[in-house]
Amino acid sequence: MIRYDTLCSTEADISKHSTGDRKLLRQNLYNAKRLYADLPRQQLSVLRDLTATLHLSIIKSEILYLGESGT
Repeated sequence: MIRYDTLCSTEADISKHSTGDRKLLRQNLYNAKRLYADLPRQQLSVLRDLTATLHLSIIKSEILYLGESGT
């Protein structure tokens, strides 16, 4: 099993990405905050990394937040 938080070690500099990437990031952040009001700041950072590197979309159900693992 690959943990998503091990895929990206630093926060992506979104300014280096295309307009489409920036739009997807804005959509993902908006939807994450709407769906998961109590989402920790660290998880938003992970979402930014996943969006920038793997181009995953929350609205397309390509990525889901399952909550804290407790570890």
